[in-house]
Amino acid sequence: MTALGAISTLTVRDAVARIGDDNHCQAGGATALSGALAAALAQATANSTLIENPARGQADAARAMQATMAAARADFLRLADQDANAILEYVALEARGAALTGYALLCDGPRDMAAVAVAAAQAMQAFRVHVGARSPRRS
Repeated sequence: MTALGAISTLTVRDAVARIGDDNHCQAGGATALSGALAAALAQATANSTLIENPARGQADAARAMQATMAAARADFLRLADQDANAILEYVALEARGAALTGYALLCDGPRDMAAVAVAAAQAMQAFRVHVGARSPRRS
């Protein structure tokens, strides 16, 4: 059993096929890819706010949001790559009698994804009051 490589470098179509056609559930990889897409959408909201010539405070908030979401995207993509292969690593470790090490590997990804997701959601919520008119503010 060998790792399949970076899921984040695949096209969306190929990533969906890899996840759907595999014999192991890559739930963490799929979740992290979804998180990266959500962060990209939030970053686009900041981008659209900046093109409206916002007031200084609004522009500063939008630039901070761009940076925060760029970091979240990178974290989610890194975690997608790690987690997409974690089940394969777990099975290999279990076969070598190191199931506990493998189990810890399976727990790290979801915990780390949750931390990134919470921080990103808090940043998104804080940015809502600064969103430009071209972007919807609905909840």
